[in-house]
Amino acid sequence: MGFKKFLGKVVDKIEDVAEEVKESYDERQEHKMDEQDFEDLVDEKKEELLDKFEMRDLKELCKNILGEVPESEWDEEDGEEYEIKPKRKNYLEFIDDAIDNEDLNFEQIKNFSIKRKIVSKSFFDFERQESESTSEFEEIIQTIQNEFPAEKIYDEKELQAQLTIFLKTKYPDSEVEREISNNDGGFVDILMDDKYAFELKVPRSRTELRNLRGQIEEYQEDYSNLCVVIFENEDYDISEDIEKYVNIYHEKYDVPSVVLHGRKRK
Repeated sequence: MGFKKFLGKVVDKIEDVAEEVKESYDERQEHKMDEQDFEDLVDEKKEELLDKFEMRDLKELCKNILGEVPESEWDEEDGEEYEIKPKRKNYLEFIDDAIDNEDLNFEQIKNFSIKRKIVSKSFFDFERQESESTSEFEEIIQTIQNEFPAEKIYDEKELQAQLTIFLKTKYPDSEVEREISNNDGGFVDILMDDKYAFELKVPRSRTELRNLRGQIEEYQEDYSNLCVVIFENEDYDISEDIEKYVNIYHEKYDVPSVVLHGRKRK
């Protein structure tokens, strides 16, 4: 065998080995990427699952598996100290920390949710499903803010009636109900598709806005998607108070508000 022919065979062999090494590397990288994709999918599914938990479910999950819940905070206003109970985002952060510390895992959350019938077993087949995203709720809120006519009204009942008609007209495929009772015996003003809650106010004083905090805490126990709709009667000089409490509802309770402007019908 000539040297050139021998050298050609060696080169071919080296190229074959190099190709095998490359294919092996590509397969490992592809497998590695598949594992990463799966982990990302689990994280995405975990967030989607927890979105379906009501406040009472989050509390029970923490109590039953972790043996503790997030602590309350305390604040002072007008010389009075009041308790700020943990809200939804506090529970979610508490659960995320427990997962990071390996005190809680996805399998435990999965078993809890199936046992409590929060979701069915088919939820975990990891096929793409239509989820209840907050974007839909945000879109409804923006529609109310931008399109609901701020007409003259007499009281909260009239505002409730007008907004109910508006939502039924705007979303004909949705179920819109008025004055739905919750587990504590209270009544949420409007409930849409059994998941989007709206509490309406036509405040005459700062006290009514302050008292609304208690209702927010109560309704958050049952509805994770809650929005406050305030009709600001221009005959009352409480614009600054409304702005202040809208910020409080958002910062302390993570609840959005829609503020409408007009004059109360005589």
